[in-house]
Parts: sequence; structure tokens; C-alpha cells
Amino acid sequence: MSARPTASEGARRADVLVIFGISGDLARVMTFHSLYRLEERGLLDCPIVGVAFDDWTRDRLVGQARDAIEAKGEKLDEEVFGRLAARLSYLQGDFAEASTYAAVANAVDGRSRPVFYLEVPPSLFATVVAGLAQRGLVEHGRVAVEKPFGHDLASARALNAALHEHVAESFVEAVLITMGEDFGVRDRGHFYDPVGALRDVVQNHLLQVLSLVAMEPPAGGADPIRDRKHDVFLAMADADPARYVRGQYRGYLDVDGVAPASQTETYCALALEIDNWRWSGVPFVIRAGKSLPVTVTEVRVVFKTTPWLGFQPREAPRPPADELVLRIGPQPGARLQLQAKAPDRNALRTVPLDLEFASVGGEGPTPYEVLLEAVIRGDQSHFAREDLVEETWRVVQPLIDHPPAVEVYEPGTWGPEAASALAAAVGGWRDPWLP
Repeated sequence: MSARPTASEGARRADVLVIFGISGDLARVMTFHSLYRLEERGLLDCPIVGVAFDDWTRDRLVGQARDAIEAKGEKLDEEVFGRLAARLSYLQGDFAEASTYAAVANAVDGRSRPVFYLEVPPSLFATVVAGLAQRGLVEHGRVAVEKPFGHDLASARALNAALHEHVAESFVEAVLITMGEDFGVRDRGHFYDPVGALRDVVQNHLLQVLSLVAMEPPAGGADPIRDRKHDVFLAMADADPARYVRGQYRGYLDVDGVAPASQTETYCALALEIDNWRWSGVPFVIRAGKSLPVTVTEVRVVFKTTPWLGFQPREAPRPPADELVLRIGPQPGARLQLQAKAPDRNALRTVPLDLEFASVGGEGPTPYEVLLEAVIRGDQSHFAREDLVEETWRVVQPLIDHPPAVEVYEPGTWGPEAASALAAAVGGWRDPWLP
């Protein structure tokens, strides 16, 4: 199955995609596979220029792409891969050197709508954008940067200011992180230890997921979806450190690149409040971490339970609450979990009404396929606008300024016991809905 852009989309689509940091871990884990899937679906129609410090050849880049795609369990279609490989080229260069951007300018010469995708550490965002701007490459191009965007509110504002010296905001950040991972930090200690779970997944991805659930229906305006998401954060109180739990899985300190006696959290749980007409008094409780029992991302809406039901004894306990579960991954789907009267007796039973999206619409794109195609197409709705980024940092800043001590938890569990108290008022954490 393939899909081609409409005429209006074509006017915004990138005519070259330049990926800085293409030799890094993110490209190996996500980018190459997503590009292959886009090629397979007929949604990739521009050359791809990889830029990195490593002294690679184009053949080495193509080989890395093949290995990365096959490592995801993909059965490689040689015709599809051949088309993708034909798009790839590689530039080696130091991001601090003007010669690197001269080479990039030469590589995109004749292209009118370049997209520059920065899969590099945040400390290099301003350097790369300044280098591109000095060659006049961002005037008619777009820039997308990876997370995390800064490490607190002050640094996010400073980074925004540095970038806006050269570009007006178009694409700023993309966040696609799971809420639970059944594996640890692995070989990424040098990256993860200065970051931790709060900055890695909560400030960006999970708060954006929350805003999609809580926002009012978009209607009118130049940027309606992100305007309504911004409304959510404006109504959100600063996070309370007393309702914040930090955990660290046993064995984390043995990971290469992790500082001795590190207090970095690999798990966090927190409760948030939205003080507006729709959500006032409804707690939003978030948990996320590594080395948990399963890898899953879901949103679970728990409804109020019913009062006494006439067919049950008055002394019977309240029935369980109905729930709406939106599973983002793996295998996106929706579940409406209802309490229904048993047909043969005066008792209740739980009835799940499940919809696996793939069963009605076929296999959907992976998150990074959506991201990369949106970058190419010029669709900003998937990205966090500057005012949203600053509001999310404002919300979590008290947790950064006054973090509680980390509590050790065993790998394969749901984190520190203290996290249970955050959800106790709504019946406790539920086991995730898995495929």
C-alpha cells in the first residue's frame, strides 16, 4: 500500500532531508527503519544526506542502514531497500567547523525546501543552526531537533533564544517515548545519566500525550491543535514535589557511563492538576520508567463508579469503575471496559470491548514514520511549539529544584512502593492492557 501527497502538501514537502548525527544510536534504533517503512509505503520522495563526525563512506552508511533495519526484525524487500539506498549520501565533518556547512550547502544546492533534522545532543543544537544560518541554508528551510530541549526551564528559554537568532519557529521538537520499558539503560549511560526519566520522557512526551487527552476540540485559528494544547498547560499548576516519586533500578550504577553513587532517576511517578472548567478536581497521574515488567504506553480514563444498583444487595460494594483505555503502543488500540449485569444472576461482570486499530485499518505507521513524514511534509501539529515547551518546563521545574531522594527498585517490578500512594485515591494502578 502506498500514499502520495496531495497538491497542497506537495507545496510544503521537503525536497531534501539532511540528518545530522546519522551515525548515532537514534538512527540505528529508529531512523533507518522508519525511513525504510516510509519508502515501502511510497511516502519518501527526496534525497537523504547524512552528516556526522565519524569517518564513514557512503557504502558504510548503506551497510549500517541495512543492519539497523534487519535488527528490527524487518523482512527486507531488496527492491524497497535499493530505492532507499539510492537516496542516501554521506558527509563527514566537525559540527564546529565552517567547512562542514559549506559541504552541506554544496550537497543541497538547487534544492528549495530543505529540512535539517538534528539527531545530536542538545548542546550542539545552537552550533548546528548557527552554522546552517551562516551559509543561508535556513532561510527557506526547516529545522527539527530531537529531545530533550534543554535540561530545565532556564536552559530551554536560552536555547529557544539562541535558535531564534537564526530561525523563526517551525519545527522545534519531536517526542515519541514509551511510558514503560522492560529493559534498562543498556549502553547509553553517558547519555542517560545527566538526563533521567523526568527530562527524558515526562517533560516532553508524556505531557504532550496528556495535553492531547485533556485539550478542548480544536476549532478555528491558524494553529488550533497547539493552541488548545497550550490552554491545557496554562491551566496546569506547578508540579508538587510532595506528589513526586523517583526510583532507580538495582544495577543501574553498574552501567558504563553512570557516575558512582548517581542519584539519577530511571523511574518517576507524579500527580498533576488542571484547574479549568472541564478537569478541575480530576488528578492526572503519570508513571514512567525503565526495567519495568513490560514495554507499553497507554492512557487510561477511569470514570466515576455508579451508586447502588437495585438488583444487588445494599451491602454489596460499589462496582468497579468503567474505563476507557487508549493503547499507544505496542499495537495501538482502544478498549472500553464496562461493568455489565450477568445474564443468569444478579451479579456484575467486566466486559471489555476491544478494538485493535490494525484489524480495521491495516498496520499503521510507526511513530517515527509519522514524525519523519511530518517533517518532510511540513505538518507542524505533531511538534511542540515554543510556548508549550516553556509551559511544560514551568510545570516540572519544582521537581527539578526540589527532587526527593531516589528509591531503589528491583528490575521487573513496577517501581518503588511509594508510587502506589499517588494512585490510591482512584483505586490504584491498573495492569496495562497488552496485545
